[in-house]
Amino acid sequence: MWTISRSFLLYLLLAVIAGAAAGGQESSQDRPAASQSSSTNKVALGFQAIVHELRINLSNGGAKKIIVLDFSGPDKTWSPFSANLADQFADAFKQEGFPWELIDRSELAARLEAHRLSPKAMFDTAAAKDIARELGAEAFVWGSFGPAENGLGISLHCLFTADGVCMQPGHYPVIRGKIPFTPEVAAQLGSPLESLRPKDGLFSPAEGGISNPSCVECPRPDYTAEARRAKITGTVVLEVAIDEQGRAKKVTVLNSSWPGLEKKAIEAVKKWKFKSGIDVDGNPVSVLQKDEVTFNLY
Repeated sequence: MWTISRSFLLYLLLAVIAGAAAGGQESSQDRPAASQSSSTNKVALGFQAIVHELRINLSNGGAKKIIVLDFSGPDKTWSPFSANLADQFADAFKQEGFPWELIDRSELAARLEAHRLSPKAMFDTAAAKDIARELGAEAFVWGSFGPAENGLGISLHCLFTADGVCMQPGHYPVIRGKIPFTPEVAAQLGSPLESLRPKDGLFSPAEGGISNPSCVECPRPDYTAEARRAKITGTVVLEVAIDEQGRAKKVTVLNSSWPGLEKKAIEAVKKWKFKSGIDVDGNPVSVLQKDEVTFNLY
């Protein structure tokens, strides 16, 4: 079943309200300026909806200070647009009235310069935690963006510097939302929206507004006779391409505790049925993700 993120529905509601309030008020000579203002407001409303969703799901967790890191593009790429999105998200965060103190992003830039680190270094979780701790933050937020229908899909993550996600127990750990691809956003990005689509057609789950596939029919793997006689147990880590129908189409071994189990692990995963990855507009997409197959004798 196709789904649309709650934050995107909230964005649509806010956009309708804002449009109704502004409708019919500008003169013909004001229309170009009003059009630009309207585009800016739509982007702000998109971020407002994402921030609101974050606030609903956040755990108290004792955090008092939080830092917003740059947003990553497809394949963990960084560009000035990455910083621009983070700045806009930080502005929306301030307006939401969180009880947490938001550390100014200029402090992050100064700290990175002092360490001679590029902003892209913050896409590494361990490095991000170290810098966040140095800034006195108990938590840090980062996002990623990708293509959507006439917009950008956004995935938002929040981690405590003392480990653990910032979301309440039982809540999905990634917030998904969408901002419109206005002329202003297009100019800031500096490239066509379609350029963000993966060349091989395989999206990364939990990034750019894409949900994680989940296995709904996952029969246990078979043992080889040799592995059973040797009482071998262990785990095989696989990279799996999952199509829009929820089937594993290409499986590659990344790591194995015993080579004899690899073939059986691949055979098992190719029989599994997944709930496919879903983009922020509710469309099923093909993704490339890691999966583990565990072998136990019981």
